[in-house]
Amino acid sequence: MRNNESLITILKADLSRIITPTLKSFLKCYFFTRGGVFRFTVWFRITMCVKSNKLLKWLFPVVYIVYRHYTYKYGVHIDTNIPIGKGLLIVHGDGVHINCNQIGDNFTIYQNVTIGVDKTGKPIIGDNVTIFPGAVVSGGIELRDGCIVGANSFVNKTVYSGLRVAGVPAKCI
Repeated sequence: MRNNESLITILKADLSRIITPTLKSFLKCYFFTRGGVFRFTVWFRITMCVKSNKLLKWLFPVVYIVYRHYTYKYGVHIDTNIPIGKGLLIVHGDGVHINCNQIGDNFTIYQNVTIGVDKTGKPIIGDNVTIFPGAVVSGGIELRDGCIVGANSFVNKTVYSGLRVAGVPAKCI
């Protein structure tokens, strides 16, 4: 967990990206929504909480097994060592692979997105960043606050705050 925030606070922030956060809306999103990627988000957050809490470390093997089940069920692969801010929204699962240094608050990602490493390092993603379907973000670059990466783009250079990029290689639009 980033900045020692409580699990409930972070789950409320994640849920608020979908619907007004109440217990009823949480249960509705967890049990009854089609797609159900919110289930993955919940177990990802629980895994991160258990992993960072010394009193709960004994629960980690059980929680991790459930997390891995949802990883394969929804096709979303995120390393549990990546600090991710509040407000994570995975719009669609299927083919989402994230391996970066850190992700800021209110991050939105769609299906078939790869964020990965190359010889220059791992990306750093700022706050309020959106990555649309099919995009690839690679290398030791930054996606700074408020930037948007268009569908089917390849980003291998730093994207500055508030810019929209698209294309192969990605250019400002």
